[in-house]
Amino acid sequence: MPRSLINTMKELVTIHEQLLEVTSRKKDVLIEGNIDALSKLIQEESKLVRSLGKLEEERMFQVKQFLDSKGLEAEGISLAQLLHLIPATKDREALQKEAEKLQQNVEEIRKLNELNAKLIQDSLAYVNQTIELVTDTNSDQINYQSPIKGPGKTPTSTGGRSFFDTRA
Repeated sequence: MPRSLINTMKELVTIHEQLLEVTSRKKDVLIEGNIDALSKLIQEESKLVRSLGKLEEERMFQVKQFLDSKGLEAEGISLAQLLHLIPATKDREALQKEAEKLQQNVEEIRKLNELNAKLIQDSLAYVNQTIELVTDTNSDQINYQSPIKGPGKTPTSTGGRSFFDTRA
């Protein structure tokens, strides 16, 4: 079991490295504002995530088989606990090494995803602000219509100034 689990962990690390690279490229594309390239990267990212899901299921199955062979329950076991069940051999060291690589890649992906989310939020805020500036209905209208509405109200009755000063 440890050999097949190590191979699965190596595959997980490889896919996470690819995902890290895609996430990094996504950051650059977001900065550039290239929507077509972003769409392609999202498709590539989706394929990698599906592959990760399949590998994760395989890894969980392998761990369950190993624990079943030891007569132990697989529910809620951590990697540290699993490593203690494997005899101190090269397999144990290799598994621990792959787990550390995987954890490091996941942390880097998490940080990049947070940055990408911030870039998207900033971009969306900029777009919303631009739309508000262009379509602002509260701004002064550039016409001769009175800003005060209602029966009997005139611009001068509320202290406002009329366009034409009749006192002159």
